[in-house]
Amino acid sequence: MDNVHAEYNLQTLLYVARLASAEDYATALSLGLRPEQVDRIRNLSLEALHELALGMNGRIMTVCFDPDALNTAFRILQRRAEERRLCMDMIVAGASFSVMNELFGLNKPAYSGYRKLLGLSDLGIGRTEKPPEDQQKAIWRAWLESDALTDLRDRLMAVHRATRAEIRAIWALIKEWEATGLTPILDEASSMNGRDKPFASEGRDG
Repeated sequence: MDNVHAEYNLQTLLYVARLASAEDYATALSLGLRPEQVDRIRNLSLEALHELALGMNGRIMTVCFDPDALNTAFRILQRRAEERRLCMDMIVAGASFSVMNELFGLNKPAYSGYRKLLGLSDLGIGRTEKPPEDQQKAIWRAWLESDALTDLRDRLMAVHRATRAEIRAIWALIKEWEATGLTPILDEASSMNGRDKPFASEGRDG
């Protein structure tokens, strides 16, 4: 236990020394130190800081956490972990760089790094092929059924799970449908409504 306290003391002294070196005396003084003490810590050698840390007893320093601020930090940590998991899930599900850049702000090195981490090849990540007509209808149906999901990323994953289509293909279709307003007709007879096209003339609202 003595080693644990000594290590904590040393890291705190090093923190004060770095603050002083960065001319951040305000933060150093907020720890309860006097200006001359900050300067003295700053000028000590690493060996002297080690020796000082070993000689400090438990009454020299006290630690006080802000529980609410710490809980906020925990929530941020959890949110970032969840976002990383979602990011990796989407890449595994076939999200292209352009999709990940728009939805997560990933740059090329980060996208490539995730693919390497996930053991994914760079083969087959070029031009997106349009799914066949039946799968397009399935994608459109799943898209409508996932309307309650407010996060577009979660919605894309829901459509992927329902149709097994790659996210890059889903994304391209959604973009096309939004631009043209032409969406698949979802009738049992697969009617083309008198047209030789897989899309109806009236798209979804918005």
